[in-house]
Amino acid sequence: MSVHTKAEPSRENLERVLQDAELPPLLAALASLTGDASLVDPELRPAMTADDLLVPAQGGMSPEAIELGRQRALAALEEFFVDGEKGAPSVERLRRSAAFLVGEDQVDVYLPMLEYEFQLDPTADASKPPTRQTGLRATVVGGGMSGIAAALRLRAAGHDVTILEKAADFGGVWRENNYPGCRLDTSNFAYSYSWHQKADWQEQYSSRDAVLQYFRDITEATGLAELTRFDTTLEKATWQDADNVWELVVADGAGRTETLRTSILVIARGQLNVPHQPAIPGLQDFGGVVTHTATWPDDLDVTGKSVAVVGTGASAFQVVPEVEPIVASLHVFQRSAPWMLPTPTYKEPLTEGMAWLFANVPDYHRWYRFYQYWTTQSRHKVAQVDPAWDRTGSVSELNHRLREVLGDHIRGQFLDREDLIPAVVPNYPPFAKRMLRDDGSWAAALKSPRTTLVTEPILEVTPTGIRTEGGLHEVDVIVLATGFQASDFLHGLSILGRGGVDLDDVWGGSPRAYLGVTVPDFPNLFWLYGPNTNLVVNGSLISMTEAEVTHVLNCVDHMLAHDADAIMCRPETLERFIAEIDEVNSSMAWGVPSVSSWYKNADGRVTQNWPLAVDEYFKRAKSPVADTYSVWAHDPDA
Repeated sequence: MSVHTKAEPSRENLERVLQDAELPPLLAALASLTGDASLVDPELRPAMTADDLLVPAQGGMSPEAIELGRQRALAALEEFFVDGEKGAPSVERLRRSAAFLVGEDQVDVYLPMLEYEFQLDPTADASKPPTRQTGLRATVVGGGMSGIAAALRLRAAGHDVTILEKAADFGGVWRENNYPGCRLDTSNFAYSYSWHQKADWQEQYSSRDAVLQYFRDITEATGLAELTRFDTTLEKATWQDADNVWELVVADGAGRTETLRTSILVIARGQLNVPHQPAIPGLQDFGGVVTHTATWPDDLDVTGKSVAVVGTGASAFQVVPEVEPIVASLHVFQRSAPWMLPTPTYKEPLTEGMAWLFANVPDYHRWYRFYQYWTTQSRHKVAQVDPAWDRTGSVSELNHRLREVLGDHIRGQFLDREDLIPAVVPNYPPFAKRMLRDDGSWAAALKSPRTTLVTEPILEVTPTGIRTEGGLHEVDVIVLATGFQASDFLHGLSILGRGGVDLDDVWGGSPRAYLGVTVPDFPNLFWLYGPNTNLVVNGSLISMTEAEVTHVLNCVDHMLAHDADAIMCRPETLERFIAEIDEVNSSMAWGVPSVSSWYKNADGRVTQNWPLAVDEYFKRAKSPVADTYSVWAHDPDA
């Protein structure tokens, strides 16, 4: 049976498809389509609880519930392919299906976000043409994931939008990062816009090329290039108190500068756009090739080479298994081992049945996306610190239990190389650093006779290799898998606010913004994927970004409704917010003082992560801003 056929399928084929199906979201989708409440009967409800350390198969449904669910889904599918949808989508159906997944006691928490996700919120569709023209000029800096979302929704709201993109094309980090093995470690059904869901993904965790093509398809379909100045970098932004606009100094690829003016300035450069170059003595004197994973040259071929990979974080975790089979030797330099979630199908294509359901059952991909969000958010409790817990390497009983499960998973892969076990099991709590997706290829690469895992500190780089206390590791290529300067939001950019106040001085190495978006004394300036908006165990980064853009539009609408041309977060608003977020972050695994990571700045403050649920962020982003912002209009006669 073809994955993309829309013809009525046979019962035999449907039965085969249902063997592959993730049932809980499918039952929710079919109930919403058909109105059949028996599909979301409580006897079929997933039995997963917050105490489940890993997501159980079919959400913990019993074998009897799985069989009954498949029978009812089969009947519903057969009826659907004859009669089609019964009735229009409604909030009532949405609520009933959502309650089936999350429980009646939780459903109203999620409902506003779900109305947006399922396009029942009239403001949600970023691809629609505007119904008004405000004449307000908005400039978006960056043409990656956040910038695309902001530009399209600002345009849909009737504003005059310009994008400043430093490169010659869209794509952001997905354009820049082209290292071997680069791919999502979040499901692409979550890592996609709510208003541009894609039903025909070929994989669950798509390759870099597939993700980049997704964004390029959107920008082409929406004509976003017409709004964009490519090869243009914002160097300086200065607020003009006299007329309430931003004055921008931009430079083209040849270094020629120009001054622009804009009412609204949206910085959408993200957190992971400045590669971290480690200060290793002698690195500049190395005689071979040195590259950061984020700047991997298109013509770099490591076949037959001796290669060093410095770091064992997310990019190294993808590079190492990819290059190990083709290199002459591989030297992996590790400071701390990564925690890994077992994901056997990480690099495999979707099963035929799942691919068929996504392509043929309307909104199944949306329900699957929500189901993934809920199952991820349900693990949040595992990362919470128990103040009374006193065992090292974990932060609570649940966290310790997860440590044991994941530790056993890792040790089980190294039974034939027990000498590596002390080095590959992390000594810090799960979720204190980024959790990675494991399909077994990391262990296989480390166990290869071509690979040497080095845990001694690097002393220096010589012209021929890397020296540690154990000696010199001679290599031809050094790959720096050393991450990004995540908290350096202002890298290469000067921003001066009211009265000439410098944002770099205000932040002082510890960036702070209300909802990660706005800063007092910097009117009409909005950050996307800004301070404290990264997610760890609480949902989809793109959903978070869409909520941030919602807040931007909320602020701009409030400003216009009051005949104003400036809006600014109040100082006390930011103070209360930061006090709350810092307190919650300190109670999470990634906030414990004993662990360093890119989630923290140089002083140990968690500057990157949002510690609450995304639905909580969404609620705050949409809330009225009258009590949290000030608005005013400039005096044209002043």
